[in-house]
Amino acid sequence: MISIQKELNFNACSELYDALVNKDRFLPRFHDEVDLSFVFNELVDRYCPDNGRPAIDPVFLFKCLIIKVITNLSDQDLMEEIRVNLEYKYFLDMAPMDLPPDSSTLCVFRRQRLKDENMMDLLLSQTLKMAMERGIIKRSNIDGKAHINIIMDATHTESMHGLCRPVPMLKQLSEKLRFAIYTCEPTAVGELERDHDISNTSLIEELAYGHRLLDSIENRYPHLLSVKKVSQKFNRFKELLEDVADHYSVNPADADARVGHKSADTEFFGYKSHIAIDEDSRLIIDAEVTSGEVGDAIPGKEIVDRIARKDDLKIDEMLGDTAYSGQPFLESAENNGFKLIAPAHPNLGSGIDGRDGFTFNKDADMFCCPKGHMAIAKRTATYKRDNNRKAIIYTFDKNKCAVCPLRSTCLKGKAKARTFSVSVLTAEQKRLLKDQQTEYFKLRRRQRYKIEQKNAHLKQGYSMSKTQGKGIEMMSLQAAVAFFTSNIKIILAKK
Repeated sequence: MISIQKELNFNACSELYDALVNKDRFLPRFHDEVDLSFVFNELVDRYCPDNGRPAIDPVFLFKCLIIKVITNLSDQDLMEEIRVNLEYKYFLDMAPMDLPPDSSTLCVFRRQRLKDENMMDLLLSQTLKMAMERGIIKRSNIDGKAHINIIMDATHTESMHGLCRPVPMLKQLSEKLRFAIYTCEPTAVGELERDHDISNTSLIEELAYGHRLLDSIENRYPHLLSVKKVSQKFNRFKELLEDVADHYSVNPADADARVGHKSADTEFFGYKSHIAIDEDSRLIIDAEVTSGEVGDAIPGKEIVDRIARKDDLKIDEMLGDTAYSGQPFLESAENNGFKLIAPAHPNLGSGIDGRDGFTFNKDADMFCCPKGHMAIAKRTATYKRDNNRKAIIYTFDKNKCAVCPLRSTCLKGKAKARTFSVSVLTAEQKRLLKDQQTEYFKLRRRQRYKIEQKNAHLKQGYSMSKTQGKGIEMMSLQAAVAFFTSNIKIILAKK
């Protein structure tokens, strides 16, 4: 049950807060100057108005999430810190003697009250509205729109759960499944096929063994699948087999996280946040969170299109790196009337933006396949029968291709590994390649450092270097609160 939003009457403790809390610091100013009633209005329908125990104010719990991204504390440590920190209590509208709720309340709030809510769009649109009201982003007197130059990039966030290599992980879970069977059916010890030694097993053999084990259990011991401890391990192992075949390296504790690449030799396991900031104010205008293997181009194009559809914004220029120089961005720039400042790749044309599901990783200068696996080699070829057309051919890992579920449709003929070729710059990309030699292009490109600073600031100051939960839904919520808090800090600093 939830009642109308209440504000604390500070009359009894105002002198104590005045004496001990510095009102010029960020959180006290946030409390005094920012209205978060929109959070209450957005979430009130998720509470019953007249049944059950009184609920904790959702604005209070949302403010706890703000403190959490600033401090990077666990839920339990956060509540302990709130219990003794007067600045936090002032920010949360608590009296000095009040005690915070149990840490489990915050977990329930994230997973139940904020589930399926598009918090990213809600929070960023609110900060954009505040920035316009305060004149930080100014509207034009001609068309009434705010004309902005945006800078785009993607930054990675590592999962709090480490990456598990497939063969050891499959062996571990298959052993737990066999043990669960043995405890219920001791005669199965000699009947179930045992796994092989880890050093002599390939992934193909391990996957084949896993499927044989599942078939054997279903055929010989179907009655045990109704036992909870057996069925849980059976289903988990079955899902793991599917995930490994689909993504190669995963972690069951964070099933949405994927392996991404920061360079040809450096990988991470987690998620990517694709961000567009305003060049002048450095406010985050729009953002999107994806799993780690997703390239920059496709989410970036969606972000640009969303911004272009806003009634109160007009993009004049977009700055980005090579990933944003493909044909779709050039077409978007022409359709939406903005200038694209992104260096074209000197050799790559078709395919850079996702042809056949293959996406270009500009940091590693390699392509990733539809399953997110990066090519391991590339070479240049000349086709004499095709007017001496030159192409770059990328080759992928045959071991990963061997277990990939797309093998039957992706590989051609008797090939053991997939190759992907890219050639022919489009006319627009050739013009872009020529434009980037101009002094204006070179001068504007220097402003891209601002988004690199923003990415570093988000990781160091707002806990975006590592996830605070598991799953892309929780990662999106963490990013939304971090971006909102970062924008609010910029707005308050410019007043």
